[in-house]
Amino acid sequence: MNRSLLYVTIGPVQSFIEQARKTQDLYIGSLLLSHLSQTGMNLIRSEYGGTIIFPNPENDSAPNRFVASLSGHYSIDEVGRQVERHIHEEFMRIGKSLIGPDKLSFFVSDSFRQSYFEQLEAHLQIFWVVIPYDDYHRSYAKLETLMGQVKNIRPFRQIEEQGRKCNLTGEHNVLFYRNPRVDKEGKRKFFIPEEAIPLNGERYVSYIREGEYLGALGFIKRFAFMDEAFKNKKIQFPSTAKVAMLDILTDEEIENDHIDYAYVFDILNENPPANDITEQQRRESDKLIQRLKAEKKRPNPYYAMIVFDGDSMGEWFGGGKLVYKEQLEAFQQKFTFCLGEYAKWAKRYLNGSRGKTVYAGGDDLFGFINLGCLFEVIDQLRQEFDRQVNQKLQREFELSGQLTFTAGICIGHYKEPLADVVRGARYAEKIGKKVEPKRPDEQEKDAFCISVLKRNGEHLISALKWGVSSQENESTPRLLQQILALMTKHFSDTFLQVLSRELFAFTRKPFRGMMEAELRRLLNRSFKKVDGVSREETVEELLSLLMKLWKISDYLPTINQKAVGVQTENHSILNFINTLYILSFLKRHQADGKGDGQ
Repeated sequence: MNRSLLYVTIGPVQSFIEQARKTQDLYIGSLLLSHLSQTGMNLIRSEYGGTIIFPNPENDSAPNRFVASLSGHYSIDEVGRQVERHIHEEFMRIGKSLIGPDKLSFFVSDSFRQSYFEQLEAHLQIFWVVIPYDDYHRSYAKLETLMGQVKNIRPFRQIEEQGRKCNLTGEHNVLFYRNPRVDKEGKRKFFIPEEAIPLNGERYVSYIREGEYLGALGFIKRFAFMDEAFKNKKIQFPSTAKVAMLDILTDEEIENDHIDYAYVFDILNENPPANDITEQQRRESDKLIQRLKAEKKRPNPYYAMIVFDGDSMGEWFGGGKLVYKEQLEAFQQKFTFCLGEYAKWAKRYLNGSRGKTVYAGGDDLFGFINLGCLFEVIDQLRQEFDRQVNQKLQREFELSGQLTFTAGICIGHYKEPLADVVRGARYAEKIGKKVEPKRPDEQEKDAFCISVLKRNGEHLISALKWGVSSQENESTPRLLQQILALMTKHFSDTFLQVLSRELFAFTRKPFRGMMEAELRRLLNRSFKKVDGVSREETVEELLSLLMKLWKISDYLPTINQKAVGVQTENHSILNFINTLYILSFLKRHQADGKGDGQ
């Protein structure tokens, strides 16, 4: 009986998920990719009796790749071709169903149909490698190498198009738009192709805003919920405005899908509404506005986006950290199971008032976090990853390292273009991956990086390891949370402003004693008197926490973006001051809504 390993990847991931103007685009892009991956895995199991090695096929979210083991008397090349064909046909079926007469009431011309399917055909890229095997460890290593070689070949299908491009992808001609304006002769403006379809009715208000122009892929992201493949999925995804407001919403308001949170912000800020909304959305939104006014609450307009990725996952899954290589197949099965269980937990945890998960695959995650619980959430995600994945593997197998992940966090205003915040989070993750250990007992990477995109154009960035000390069970997010609490209750920001000016003169990190003495002086001056609170004890408490942060501020790699805070070439100083400026920013934008709008 023949035994073989099959490795399939589906792409491009960037176009599927991260080219987006709305959070809904991100979510449906992820959902589509997951569905296509599940489609391929289902064929392997049902038609060929194969076993999925990675990921866990029972998970709701599936990554854009999977590895399967097959046994049987058949052409292994034919299996790969059949999987590719099956995935491609499912993608095209979804596209075809959404323009069917039973879905949306518009006329589809022949020229439209040709352009629509050409755009879809040109988008999807499916790569696969299949090899026979005897020695599992050696064969799997070969499989990984071959896939890397295959993906280096980038075939593409060129489409000649002229006219306005899709707002989401920027690549293909507009085929759908919402813009009722015409010129004096009654013709459509803005170089819109003749075959493009206007979606100007009220039924489309929730899915396409005035002035939006979509190609085939953008249209699928907005309307995929109408396909039978997603009929049992809850497609509604919170907007960035809703995520920013989660900490002041009731459970009933969080579950209410008819509130338009951008409209709520506009009215509370006494601005004219920027978007069209339905009458039902207006009624439900006005109820929330009245409650917030009655309770004198002004929501924070900022939210956080998080992306994380397991460190050196290819090496780990390929057995690079496994001492006994003959255990690789069993190790991979356990690894996949643990990642699957963690993914289920993370999806449940990052929900409700905390935020929302776009995608949770176990070894990576993409989601939104309300600022009110930012440090609590990232700390819990990291601690549970260690407990549910790393520690379980350590107990069952002899490994030569600890499994960790690196996170990128970008804080942005709800009006900030979503693509900019996605890029900010990805850039922060990239910076985190460059963090190098400073002590022999430290892991490589195993860090998080926070980036803040302020409305006034300033940019803050800092990178820190997850743990304050390898000897102490103290996490950096908890340290930052404690510093933030004390800064909020008892200190003005004058100590930070003076400190940053003073550190400007240093090219080397000042001695600990010098730093401690100056911090104590500045904290005493910026202490806010509160009855029953001891100045000396409170100053010493914050001083102790700040000195811990000072000790672990050596990890910011070289960055090529402007980092506002203090102009110095010393990265330790820059990292320390930027971290404090980020905490100061969070202090101004907390649940009481008294932020400065920047």
